[in-house]
Amino acid sequence: MAENDTVVVRQDLSLHERVIALMQRERTTRFAGGQLGALWAYLTPIFWIALVAGAFHLIGRAVPILTHPALFVATGILPYALLRQAITSMNRSVIANRFLPMLPGIRLFDVLLATALLELFNSVVTAVLIFGAISVAFGVPMPDDPAQVLAALGVAWMLGVSLGNLFAAIGRVSDTFARSVPLLLRPLFWLSAIFYITAEVPAVMVYWLGFNPLVHVIEVLREGYFFGYRAVLNDIGYPVVFALSCLLLSYWVNRWVDNNKLSRHRA
Repeated sequence: MAENDTVVVRQDLSLHERVIALMQRERTTRFAGGQLGALWAYLTPIFWIALVAGAFHLIGRAVPILTHPALFVATGILPYALLRQAITSMNRSVIANRFLPMLPGIRLFDVLLATALLELFNSVVTAVLIFGAISVAFGVPMPDDPAQVLAALGVAWMLGVSLGNLFAAIGRVSDTFARSVPLLLRPLFWLSAIFYITAEVPAVMVYWLGFNPLVHVIEVLREGYFFGYRAVLNDIGYPVVFALSCLLLSYWVNRWVDNNKLSRHRA
């Protein structure tokens, strides 16, 4: 990879070599300002968690699970933050890197894969920083089932990447839709069991919340983190199938856009 935001990819490079070069470029261009710029990827969820945990303390809100409020809030906000950031990054990647497929040896698939893997790395680092800091600061125990916690966070990332791919594909032909994505994500913040558990809400609301894949992810994560906790909605297979369906649909949309030359961003 050359300087000045230029990627040089030879045609004889393997897929993983191309992806690594593109990941380095994505990291450099997205987090301008060196190592301090990269910290912004982790500061946003930390700020959210601190703000909500502080609000819980001020209003005297008792958390429904016997744990520190900061940890309860973190198990809700972190999956949402990872999903939202992945959606934003995948959306941005299609537009910001639309000229890269013109270079020899680079495909749109390579660009999207590099963006997705960079988000996976950031997700792991963010989770370790947040959960580790809360455990040290407040003396709360580590996850009861670390593998289940990692699986839930992985599915949250998978959901974000798949939805981001689908939104980016639709956004290639509709500027209105691309601009409305942040508006579509705002209700998700309140409808994803971030501040409550599904056992606290009426049965009719549980039924409708069951269609939200992120609710299942958050509740499965809490089951893995808190010893003895059993959620009402905990089908991890549903968000996986949902994510795979979005990926398949995004593939079809991208093919339709390319075959009909309908992209609003001309390379």
